[in-house]
Amino acid sequence: MPRWQEETTCGKSADALLLIFMSQLACAELSPFQAMFIVLLTMASSAGTAGIPGGGIAMMAFMLALLGLPPTYLALYLIVDRFFDYSITAINVWGDLVVAAIMDRETREN
Repeated sequence: MPRWQEETTCGKSADALLLIFMSQLACAELSPFQAMFIVLLTMASSAGTAGIPGGGIAMMAFMLALLGLPPTYLALYLIVDRFFDYSITAINVWGDLVVAAIMDRETREN
């Protein structure tokens, strides 16, 4: 599995589930198509926020506005995000450094 797929599928599936939960909390009816759209959009947007500490906050605020949910629901995300954000960012940056070191070693001309 390519690295970008690992970051998007594992890292942001919780965000998609949280958005669907928030929609249900607001008594918004979601069709299966809308739920799939939420999952795909959070996965696509996570590629730009994976290496930025707290980058998911802006993405979640955008998604809440897109779905017409109250911005106060961002507090629910902040509670969950604090537990995972820094560790996910650290693992992502560490993985990038390891790949860069391997590429440097393999491509270095002697």
